[in-house]
Amino acid sequence: MYENAFNKIDRALRNDEGMSSELDYAEQTSWVLFLKYLDDLESERADRAALEGKDYSPTLEEGYRWADWAAPKDADGSFDHDAAMMGDDLIAFVDDELFPYLSDFKSADPSTLAYKIGEVFTEIRSKFRSGYSLRDVLDEVDALSFGTQAQRHELSSLYEDRIKRMGNAGRNGGEYYTPRPLIRAMIEVLQPRIGETVYDGAAGSAGFLCEAYEAMEKQARTAADRERLQNETFYGQEKKSLAYIIGVMNMILHGVEAPNIRHTNTLTENVLDYGPADQHDVILANPPFGGGERKEVQHNFPIRSGETAYLFTQHFVRKLKGGGRAGVVIKNTVLSNTDNASVALRRELLEECNLHTILDLPGGTFQGAGVKTVVLFFERGEATRRIWYYQLDPGRKLGKTSPLTDDDLADFVRLQKDKADSEKSWSVEVSDLDQDTLDLSVRNPNAPEAAPPAQPRGDHRRYAGPRRRDGGDPEGHQGDAVKAGWAEVPLGELCSTFTDGDWIETKDQAPEGIRLLQTGNVGSGYFKDRREKARFIDYETFDRLSCTEVVPGDILVSRLPDPVGRGCIVPETGERMITAVDCAIIRTKPGDAEPAFLTYYMQSVSYLRAVDELCTGTTRRRISRKNLAKVPVPLPPIEEQRRIVAVLDEAFEGLARARANVEANVADAEGLFLSALRGVFRNEARTWTAGRTPERVSMREETDTKNGATRTGGRGATLRPITGDYSLSVLAPEIEARPGWRWSKLTDLARLESGHTPSRKRPDWWGGNIPWVGIKDARGAHGSVLTTTNENTNEEGIANSSARILPPGTVCLSRTASVGYVTRLGVAAATSQDFVNWVCGEDLLPEFLQLLLLAQGEAIRRFASGSVHQTIYYPEVKAFWVCHPSVEVQAAICEAMNEVREASERGEACYAAQRNDLTGLQSSLLSRAFAGELT
Repeated sequence: MYENAFNKIDRALRNDEGMSSELDYAEQTSWVLFLKYLDDLESERADRAALEGKDYSPTLEEGYRWADWAAPKDADGSFDHDAAMMGDDLIAFVDDELFPYLSDFKSADPSTLAYKIGEVFTEIRSKFRSGYSLRDVLDEVDALSFGTQAQRHELSSLYEDRIKRMGNAGRNGGEYYTPRPLIRAMIEVLQPRIGETVYDGAAGSAGFLCEAYEAMEKQARTAADRERLQNETFYGQEKKSLAYIIGVMNMILHGVEAPNIRHTNTLTENVLDYGPADQHDVILANPPFGGGERKEVQHNFPIRSGETAYLFTQHFVRKLKGGGRAGVVIKNTVLSNTDNASVALRRELLEECNLHTILDLPGGTFQGAGVKTVVLFFERGEATRRIWYYQLDPGRKLGKTSPLTDDDLADFVRLQKDKADSEKSWSVEVSDLDQDTLDLSVRNPNAPEAAPPAQPRGDHRRYAGPRRRDGGDPEGHQGDAVKAGWAEVPLGELCSTFTDGDWIETKDQAPEGIRLLQTGNVGSGYFKDRREKARFIDYETFDRLSCTEVVPGDILVSRLPDPVGRGCIVPETGERMITAVDCAIIRTKPGDAEPAFLTYYMQSVSYLRAVDELCTGTTRRRISRKNLAKVPVPLPPIEEQRRIVAVLDEAFEGLARARANVEANVADAEGLFLSALRGVFRNEARTWTAGRTPERVSMREETDTKNGATRTGGRGATLRPITGDYSLSVLAPEIEARPGWRWSKLTDLARLESGHTPSRKRPDWWGGNIPWVGIKDARGAHGSVLTTTNENTNEEGIANSSARILPPGTVCLSRTASVGYVTRLGVAAATSQDFVNWVCGEDLLPEFLQLLLLAQGEAIRRFASGSVHQTIYYPEVKAFWVCHPSVEVQAAICEAMNEVREASERGEACYAAQRNDLTGLQSSLLSRAFAGELT
């Protein structure tokens, strides 16, 4: 019924120059559909109120309702061409009037639909450039109706298809689309029931919540059941603006009128603060992995890691009620990685939860994701005794034309009920695991014997055995440099394959397919996954260029810095791989050299020195494959190699634990200052003053008599209150100040100043003696006093721009580009427009204001807006209020915090020295190992 309309909408979007991808199409369709849905909902509510003899007040004012601007009708109910806006008039109305009006609804009660309107239109902007394209879209959408269940079902199906196309549009497919058959199978295992709450802390397009709603709606028997499903069952959080908007719209189309999805970064919550009111019965999620979070975010978790998937897993464990059930998609390396965070996470899952089921998913489950994944099913409150594994094998290669189906998962769902064994399923007792590593790797003991792998391409020359450096028999007398019984062999002679990677140009790359490993993936002795930067070629390009395939167990050696010659063993990733031309591929001859022995040697000083001697180039050092093959390797018999590897494995594991302890101590030392700072400024009193409504506050700013603009330009102070956690708020907060402190409007305590950049087209305005502060300067002087800058301007540059010379002591906050850097001027200087600046008066010490702003950390971003580049706009800045004590107490706080800072820096220096000691010990171990002195 509506498919033709959606096709016409697609054509109109493709014809508009403001759209460039499936993501744009989904985003722009979403806001138009949202407003049409709102109009239908308002009409339905008005009709219902009329039948009940009640008055109904529409949410939107006249002029902003759908029928007023999108689809005006005449007296006969036909489209009114005379009243309808077209072309530039339509674009101007949408950009300059409609969106600002709708975004103001964010000040409403967060539990209402009005708040959702404000939140959606704060985070999105119209990308239409042609009012005629927009008119075409509006006309098609106006013909759609949300009135019946059948209509909503068709609209939701068409919208889901669009989300699926988004998932297929790039390598980050899983970010927007989790295959619905997989979601339905997870729901079948967890069996959510009416009366329980369902949560997804990485909601994305809300696929899990939509499918859970559809499953639970079938259980509804009464109006109370349906009311509970609408308002008290489904909860989600999403960090990214586009995914948040699409998730809200997706839930609306599935039948949830005002979805309980918050636009927030879930990982900024401290998991130790959760109580019963924050917890849920059922969690379904596919969190992002491979990303990174800043250190202050990692402090919110007991197990600190830069890997977002590890942080999300801790979040989900603590978000579950006792007896709560979870199904979480996660990359399979979490089952086997041996770093401290991975082992600690597995231990927590096994000890705090019953990890009863692990579903191993085949490659290709997530279009374009390129990484193997598993689903962890666990219940909180009881330790794990036995884990049931199921290895999903659909019997075909999954891809765009052959996606995962419900039938593929039917056997898993059937067997999971009793956790029965089969060729694809088995159970493992936790007591049988290695208790040090708790390795949970998927190893199917029931799988039929597989055929041996095909012999890889490469150099298969006959090898006569290791040669002595002096040309003698390997069993004979050795020279002084090599231990008796050892040989010194050129690296190239130890390999069955020794070749360079392939020359892959940008035009050869594809969104998905065979993964291209690069020098950035090669660490010194370890593989760097760097999933977020993965590149690919398609299978046709692989055949056309006759690429060399990299297989697990191969050694990759980087022929570029830093350092040149570093090597690592390629792990099992569940995907096909090649490598770039700047990496050498080494496949050792069985029985002659252990790959692990070689990669340990590649970390030694003697190896790196030998490589350096064979390098060429002055500005960018590199080694050719021919020279790399000449590097001598001290080689003992194979059994001795294995013994040395075992000794080094144990020693390096101990060093890794010690290094992790040192890094944790460094993090603790770094966190000491921030923790103390937040203790000073945290809003501990939460006594709300009934009936108090913030009003627009007066601005003590000079104005331009010509146009009435404020000194800093733009609009006056906002009317949208935003309460912070650390003594900072937009508008006067309804929170009582602690004893001896008071809330004051910041511009009553300090003069607000903006910055500007003199024209770059005038080089004569640059290079003078006036320091000019940019983001790079603030980043380097974050939390301290800035005395030097990367660039200087001059008096002519100041005179011909809006920049001002600010006095020493001015506090500067980066408000755009990189929000949240805080510095204090130690010299007179000007700043770019990326900063908002305060010149403090007698009631506010600059150092105190700097500490107050530093205490915000990531929380400063709650005052920012914008979906792509976040910015703290001047209407919010002008409405800042701060909580502060007297100047005498401010001075005492500053002095105390300086002492804490010094203690923190001493701790960091101490632990940095310990880190250097461990590095020296590692180097010593390697030197002894390859001199034959390791016992």
